Amino acid sequence: MKEIQDHSKIFVMAGEASGDAIAATVIECLKTQHPGIEIYGAGGQKLKAAGQKQCLDLTPDAVMGAAEVILKLPKFFSYFKQIVKEIENTHPDILLLVDYPGFNLRLAKAIRKKSPQIRIIYLISPKAWAWKSGRAKILEKNVDLLISIFSFEMDWYRWKCPSLKVEYVGHPMVDELEKIQVPANRDRHILGIFPGSRRREIQHILPPLLDAARRIKERSIINKIFIAAPNELAAEQVRAVIHSQSAKYPTATYDIVTGMSREVAAQSFVGIVKSGTITAECAYLGLPMVVVYKAGLLEAFLMWIFVRVKYFSLVNLIAGREVVRELAQFYVTGPKVAQETLKLINNLKANQECARGLSEVRQKLGTAGAAGRAATLINEVLKKDELALL
Repeated sequence: MKEIQDHSKIFVMAGEASGDAIAATVIECLKTQHPGIEIYGAGGQKLKAAGQKQCLDLTPDAVMGAAEVILKLPKFFSYFKQIVKEIENTHPDILLLVDYPGFNLRLAKAIRKKSPQIRIIYLISPKAWAWKSGRAKILEKNVDLLISIFSFEMDWYRWKCPSLKVEYVGHPMVDELEKIQVPANRDRHILGIFPGSRRREIQHILPPLLDAARRIKERSIINKIFIAAPNELAAEQVRAVIHSQSAKYPTATYDIVTGMSREVAAQSFVGIVKSGTITAECAYLGLPMVVVYKAGLLEAFLMWIFVRVKYFSLVNLIAGREVVRELAQFYVTGPKVAQETLKLINNLKANQECARGLSEVRQKLGTAGAAGRAATLINEVLKKDELALL
């Protein structure tokens, strides 16, 4: 019988800040379950801190919208070739793809064709239930295991792709969110603004939100406005937008908080939140909010044609009903955002009703330990491969 040496390798591909953070928590759990495992790949600072031997950091190049993707195509083709070569040179046992479907689904197809012996696991399923449903069949054909962080996604994929192995683990962020202290009575004077992490989305969304903040301050008891930036790159872009708007609002003041979005969500009375993962985090922390989304014209046109869901925010999708007010595209104006946000500030009944709905969403996000459960699923795949060597 052949003795197995514990030299297992995983290549992790995470192209955005949110995926980098979730992947890092999973890898940290996996290393405790499978000591000696080697982690390679492309990711951000959190994966690097978790021990990833990194060939690339794509997170600064995260894009928003079809137009920006087209402009950066040459750079992404170069990244793609480099990563395929790195995978071939590394010979990993598992390729772990984290979110980032435009890039990662192509990578799954390429590696399945070039190196069929590599097990491919996809963490955080693409939103094929909302648009681009053909992506589900790409997963079914090229991926060995899909790990879902939302239960409704697992149900949809199991219906759409019967031969695809899909497992639900809950959201890895719950472990960290449980540690956040939420005051019993929120300070009614604090408004939190969450404009996203990408340069383009901050450029699109923040100007009308600054206008809304000014109007809210004039018509409510709000006297402190926190703008949450997930990292320093986002904070720099926030400062740039505020500077560009300074002529319009010369007396406006904001507190830019970097790397502490969850703490801002816990302390604020109401939030204005750009659609994305952060909305689920704010929901878990019980922050009544208005969710906004604004893309470029081309991206908006494509979504109008192809998107097939009633809601666009994760909060309402998880709840299966409208818990938070959603505003998109031409409705994302200073007056309209202010109007909807003021309802949550000046009407305590509306605020409390939203909070009750968010409590339901919190229950549906699952319990702590999701990262550990995801790590266990990955470890089981590794063990099966090891047993095959006996």
